[in-house]
Amino acid sequence: VSGIESGPPVIEVTASSDKFSLQEMAKLVPALRGYEMQPAFELTATGPADRLAVDVNVRDGDLGEATGDLTVDAMAPGRRVSGTADVRNLNIGPIAKNATLKSDITGRARFDLALPSDRLPLSGTYAVNAGEVQVAGYEVRDLVASGRIDGQTIRVDANAAAYGGRATASGTVRTGQPLALDLSGRASDMDLRN
Repeated sequence: VSGIESGPPVIEVTASSDKFSLQEMAKLVPALRGYEMQPAFELTATGPADRLAVDVNVRDGDLGEATGDLTVDAMAPGRRVSGTADVRNLNIGPIAKNATLKSDITGRARFDLALPSDRLPLSGTYAVNAGEVQVAGYEVRDLVASGRIDGQTIRVDANAAAYGGRATASGTVRTGQPLALDLSGRASDMDLRN
């Protein structure tokens, strides 16, 4: 770390772990409280703390795998992360702290998110292109979706192939207990017999 006296600190970090305890890190980063995962990772971060270039590779038996090319603004107020991430077998249930959202997602996401702080929840925009998706017992292929996240409310505009046909959906998903869906859309040529 250098340049602390003259503006945002300039950081150059390379880190890795075979078993990283989020509970231990939560003592320093309160937003991580309640997450029981212990992922393995490799990370490099370089540049000023308000536009830090981060390359990351993360793996966890319950979460799946993710690689990302990110830009992070680590300076308060208004910490943000944006960029792209490729995921394989991603399970969003543990991230959302909701077992109903158990998933298996393989694809690419582009996002721009304001990180939680004080009483402000995670918020921002996302776009997803995924070849295979299973969420909450439903399966789709060739998913293209975009929307906005505001805490537990996720706005969705999506289309995909499913059950032999095509479907669209738009509306909101609330990830709390119970899971609440307010979606509308169209479906054509679908076979729901199985």
